[in-house]
Amino acid sequence: MVNTNRIISSTTIVVALIAIIMVVTSTSSGGQFFTFSQIAYGQSSANTTTTGNTSNNSTALPVVLIHSYMVDATVWNEWVDLLKKDGISVYPITFKQSDDKCGSAAEHAKELSNIIGQIKDETGQNKVNIVGHSKGGLDARVYLANNTKDVANLVMIGTPNAGSPLAESSEICTPAVYDLRPGAAATEVKMNPNTKYYTIAGDWNPESGNCQLTPFLPMEQSGFSSLPKPNDGMVPLSSVESQDYFINLGHSKSCHSNLMSEYEYGLAKGVLFEDSSSNQTGSQQQQSQQQQPSPQQQRNQDSGISLDLTTPTTGNLYGGDKKGSFDLSFQDITMIVTARMNEPPADGKVYEGWFEDKGDASGYSLSVGKFNEKDNTLTVNQRMVNPYTYTVFFVTAEPVNDPDPQPSDVVVGAKLPIPFGQ
Repeated sequence: MVNTNRIISSTTIVVALIAIIMVVTSTSSGGQFFTFSQIAYGQSSANTTTTGNTSNNSTALPVVLIHSYMVDATVWNEWVDLLKKDGISVYPITFKQSDDKCGSAAEHAKELSNIIGQIKDETGQNKVNIVGHSKGGLDARVYLANNTKDVANLVMIGTPNAGSPLAESSEICTPAVYDLRPGAAATEVKMNPNTKYYTIAGDWNPESGNCQLTPFLPMEQSGFSSLPKPNDGMVPLSSVESQDYFINLGHSKSCHSNLMSEYEYGLAKGVLFEDSSSNQTGSQQQQSQQQQPSPQQQRNQDSGISLDLTTPTTGNLYGGDKKGSFDLSFQDITMIVTARMNEPPADGKVYEGWFEDKGDASGYSLSVGKFNEKDNTLTVNQRMVNPYTYTVFFVTAEPVNDPDPQPSDVVVGAKLPIPFGQ
C-alpha cells in the first residue's frame, strides 16, 4: 500500500501539523504520537546521498552516521560540520537498496555491509566508527551480530535497545516501527566481541524546554508522561542502557529529537578521536582494563577514595570551607560515587554533580545527576570509558527546571588524586 503521507503537498502538511498539534496536546495516545512524528518529519526530508569528507586527522577512524526512522541523513548536519572541523572523515548514511526512512533493521544491516566496504576502500582504513541515533543504533547492532571485524566502536544515542512501549500499537512507517517494539528481534541480537558499545541517553523534563524542534514538543511531552522515567519523551533511559556490556558515555537533558547537538557530540568525542593504530577489540580492551590496572589504580579499587567537598578558591573549584563529602570506589570499570552536602540549596535550586575533564581528550564537564532533594545526597553507579581522564568532581546549584545542559556556578568541589588526570 502506498503511504500517502509521503506525497502530501507542502500546504497540506502545514495545515495537518496545526490540526495534529491541537489533537496531541489534549491526549497521550501512542498511536497519535507516531502519526504526528511521521507528518512532522515529512516537512524536510530531502534525499541526502552518502558522502564523505576528507580527513585531516590521519589516525582517527572514519565515522558512519545512521539516522533514525522517518527521517533522513540531514538530521546529522550539525555533527557533520563538527566532525569536519575536527578533521575526521564523516559519512551520513542514506539507504538506497531498501526503504531509507521506514526500512527494517535487517534490510539496512545488509546494505551496511556494502557501504562500510566502500568507505574502507576510499579511506584506506580497515575499521570505522558508527554513531546511530534511535533506530539507527539498532540497524548497527543487527549488522554487528554477524561478527564483522570492521567496526571499532558503536555509539548509540537514544537507541531503544529494549524497545519503546510507544511503538507497541503503532503501524506507522512499517516495517521500521516493528523493530522499536519491546522484544523485537532487532533488540535481542547478540554482542559482537570485536566492537565496543557505548550509549548516550536522554533524561529530559518537558518543563525545562531543551527541545528545539518546536512541532515535536506536544508529542514528546505526551510520551514523557506515559513512559517509565527517566526518559527522553520517546525512549526510557533504562531501554537505552539495557545491556550490561554497554558503556555509558553520559546523559543529556534534551528530548529525543534533540539528541544530536554539540553537547552529545562532546560526550562521544573521546571515543571518535581514538587512535586507529592503537585500537583494540571491545573484548580485548575491556579485558585489558579489568585485568591489568596500574598499581595505583588497583590501590584505589581496593580502598576507595574519601574527600572533602570544599568551596571554590581563586583559580580552583575547591580548597575553601568544607561543605560536604565525596566517596568513590570501583567495581571493574564501574565507578561508584556517593556525595553528600551538609546544607540544602537555596529555594528553587537543586544540587547537581559533575566531573570535569581538563585533559587533552575532550575538556568538557559531565553531569552525573541531581542530588536527592530530601537528604541532599547523590549516588552514582556508572560504567565509564576511562574515569582517570577526569580531574575534579564539583557540585552546582541549578534551577529546579533548568533547560541549560551546561553547569552553573560551582558551590563546592574536590580535586581527584593521582591517577586521575593522567
